[in-house]
Amino acid sequence: MDILTLIVLSLLYLTLFVAFFWIIIFLDNYDILWNDPKTKNKYFISVLIPAFNEEKSIRKTINSVLRQDYSKNLFEVIVINDGSTDNTEKLCKEYEKKGLIKIVSKKNGGKASALNAGLTIAKGELIYVLDADSFAEKSNFKHLIGYFDNAKVAAVTSSMKVSTKNGFLQKVQWVEYMFSILMRKSMSLFNSLYVTPGPGSMYRKKVLLEIGGFSTTTLTEDMEIAFNIQNHKYFIENSLNAITYTNSPKDLKTLSVQRIRWYTGFIEDSLKYKHFYFNKDYGFLGGFLLPSNLLSTFALLFLTFYALFNSVKSGLTNISNLSAIKFDFFPMLKLPDFATNMFGINIFSIIGILFLIISLFIIYYSLKVSYESVNIRKNFLSYVLYLISYSFLMTYFWSSTLLYKLFLRGNLKGWKNGSE
Repeated sequence: MDILTLIVLSLLYLTLFVAFFWIIIFLDNYDILWNDPKTKNKYFISVLIPAFNEEKSIRKTINSVLRQDYSKNLFEVIVINDGSTDNTEKLCKEYEKKGLIKIVSKKNGGKASALNAGLTIAKGELIYVLDADSFAEKSNFKHLIGYFDNAKVAAVTSSMKVSTKNGFLQKVQWVEYMFSILMRKSMSLFNSLYVTPGPGSMYRKKVLLEIGGFSTTTLTEDMEIAFNIQNHKYFIENSLNAITYTNSPKDLKTLSVQRIRWYTGFIEDSLKYKHFYFNKDYGFLGGFLLPSNLLSTFALLFLTFYALFNSVKSGLTNISNLSAIKFDFFPMLKLPDFATNMFGINIFSIIGILFLIISLFIIYYSLKVSYESVNIRKNFLSYVLYLISYSFLMTYFWSSTLLYKLFLRGNLKGWKNGSE
């Protein structure tokens, strides 16, 4: 066995181990995943909605908050207009005149700057953050607040879904978000969440002030704040029942900008908090999750490039062979030898079958925990597109991110670097 084959097999075994590990954890805790703790406390909640040029969606976002099944006397809504040049401010002032919301207008400084501005005037014990292109289901507050009865809980994340799935890329993202819902809940069982997504995360205000608020020097303030919370030994929980919908990019260019921003932010936040990695003092997050994510990302890149290289190499060889026989296809159009195809199964075929089974299992349960109907006939194409394209898309995004980080990255912030 040559060294390259050994590396490929090792990476495949590693990926299988991680996948099986999470499946076992998920199944072992299946009965308790939907159990949100109840509370007898009456928490006052401040909703912060940072907005930059969101005239198309801001009404729907505000309305989704105002419809919350929670006492109107126990929450306030603050929209931070971050230097919008469209009608965002005008639309928000209509709500403000009715006494439904407060609006803070400021010079454009990015999302983190907007959140910090809202934080300074927020009256609530709890801070609920909602992006201006996202929409909360009416029961979200009730599902989230119970976790804060534990004084060590600093944040709770919701289940995030895409609002539309029109076209190839949005359908792939739809399945990806379903998978993320399952993984985020599984990770919360070990207090190992390292991102509190902009759409629908709730925080304890006292902790936010203690750790210095949201960082304005990162591209991913929702990830940096989660690392910071974990760094101060607080907990981050997750609720499957609190559901938030967010818009997803429709075209490859917009999606690429978004993912490059996300992955660049992950690299920079990981470097900032590099002391987490392989550090048992940070529990499961530092001792297993972050190192395994690092190795899994390397495995994804290496195996995808390896597969592409072999495909190109095989294609060129076939073209060369066909050229040698003057592209005479007819001798090749005979029935294959049944015995050879039946028993000529190698280790790569076995691993490929295992990956297919695991992928289908994960997709099925991702839909189930996300309250999505498992309609195979209707959504089969979406599942297939996800399985076929995911590794190639992620490899493209990560490769682009590494090139961006190495050659183009400047001190860029907030909405200027892509949509949420």
